[in-house]
Amino acid sequence: MRILILDDQAGLADTLALNLRVAGHSAIGFTRPAEVLAALQEGDVLVTDYDMPEMTGLELARRAYAQGWRGSLLLMSGIAPPWRSE
Repeated sequence: MRILILDDQAGLADTLALNLRVAGHSAIGFTRPAEVLAALQEGDVLVTDYDMPEMTGLELARRAYAQGWRGSLLLMSGIAPPWRSE
């Protein structure tokens, strides 16, 4: 399984990719949506942050599918949901 990881925080993308490689997967971390769109055909799974400055993870997924990519998608976010009181 080839996993592409996108997060605007390089440390998070790299750490997740490293942990997945240790677990036996092929994983690459990215920090820019354009880089992921250029490498899509190399990936079976796209793991992306939802809230990023250049484009949202959902917009990235829409563009990926519009380019013909048919892999699996996992959207993640570090934003607290509005119903969660702190």
